[in-house]
Amino acid sequence: RLRSLDLVPELAAIVNSSVAEQINRELSSSRYFLCSMKDSHFMFTLRLLFHLHNRKVNSKYEEGIKRMTDDPLEIGPDGRLWLAGSVPTKLENVEVAMSTGGETITQDEHGVLFSVAMFPVVERHKAKLAQLYAEQSNSTVLLMVGNNHANVRDLKLICPPALVVSDTSTSSSSPWLNDDGFNTRIAQLAENIQNVSVIPSFMFPYWWRDWRTHRTVRDRSLSCIKDLQEDTRVLFPRCVGCKDVEKGNHFIVWVFDGASKEIRVYDSLALYKTITKNNMELLSFVFGKIWDLREWTQKYPAQWKQNDGNNCGVFGITMAQMELQSLYVKEEVLGHNQLHHLRLYHATEMVADVKVEKKKRKQQCMSSNIHVCVFQERSLDQQLLHPEVTTHKWIECDSCKGWLHIECAGIQPAELKHTSTFHCGCQNPQLWIFDRLRGIIQEKGVQGLVTEEEIRVCFGD
Repeated sequence: RLRSLDLVPELAAIVNSSVAEQINRELSSSRYFLCSMKDSHFMFTLRLLFHLHNRKVNSKYEEGIKRMTDDPLEIGPDGRLWLAGSVPTKLENVEVAMSTGGETITQDEHGVLFSVAMFPVVERHKAKLAQLYAEQSNSTVLLMVGNNHANVRDLKLICPPALVVSDTSTSSSSPWLNDDGFNTRIAQLAENIQNVSVIPSFMFPYWWRDWRTHRTVRDRSLSCIKDLQEDTRVLFPRCVGCKDVEKGNHFIVWVFDGASKEIRVYDSLALYKTITKNNMELLSFVFGKIWDLREWTQKYPAQWKQNDGNNCGVFGITMAQMELQSLYVKEEVLGHNQLHHLRLYHATEMVADVKVEKKKRKQQCMSSNIHVCVFQERSLDQQLLHPEVTTHKWIECDSCKGWLHIECAGIQPAELKHTSTFHCGCQNPQLWIFDRLRGIIQEKGVQGLVTEEEIRVCFGD
């Protein structure tokens, strides 16, 4: 009785009943001696067992966090786990510090090391991402920023569904990002920042085709840079790695900073630290009316590195975010757990403002629960009994609010106009139980009682 939530109905919306059932299973081996205790001893012992259970859960979570960061951990005044140096001094500042992770980060002249506090994952966004994965098709477009768009498939390449279930996945393999997801995330990061522009990665091959053939670029291909100013900062994602400019297998990011007249290259493999002479000639022509790139300096800043061959896109969008936040990093190699956290962070942030439409539930006839619906599927070939009927008329029970086809309810269409109330029989004072007939119907359906041939005879077919 003490384990029942019925004792305190107000707790039903607060207590996670599935977790409570799991704890009850853990206590099943101790139930014999617990139930033989007096009330006071029972409550004290139960509190002790809950404490040991919570400490086990917290220790497991803390070990997972330690695998993603080298920073020491502290318990803040709110009882939450914080990274050292990011613990708020006052409890009222907790929410501000959590929602603006960059404000708690201290940066010296050498830059910052990776920390999960810089990339907080919001639980409601994570739940929304899981819901979108479960309910939407892969081709459903979730996010549009300018000329860039990302669908569910693009999101799954950034953050596979397994990481949404467990962000401490031990799997070392992660999929490559595609151009749509890569471009859309960078465009989203720069969307509300003044004097910052993003050129999609597919624009460079367009320019290159004209340049290779005619040594010029058509005006219609330059519409994306028509609003640039001299002090604009441009982020230009690129897919490189092949001799053919239109092909590539490695994501990098070029940053053209008009204010400092500097080109910064972000490449997590350090293979393309500078822009080649041929590419620079094309870029000088494209931006010639705004900048003279020949006078600019190229720089390869300190950045986080990868030690695998498939996470370059994650590094690219992460370094784009650090660039836009004016945070400079200390050079270090990130591990798989850190990259898994980054994938989850970027995917959840991408869907933060996506509106999830609730799926409409398919209306079901109550008589289908006992296999007596006139329009049910035949068990042998899964075909409808009356496929020629495409429009159905329904009637609602005023008592249980369930729905029936009028044919299943035994009501003629002409009677609907004169029927003000309808009860399906759920409130009958005595339920008529026919065990044998009900068993046949539940096992074999209507055909267990009457064959199709007999039904045809009844209707004169």
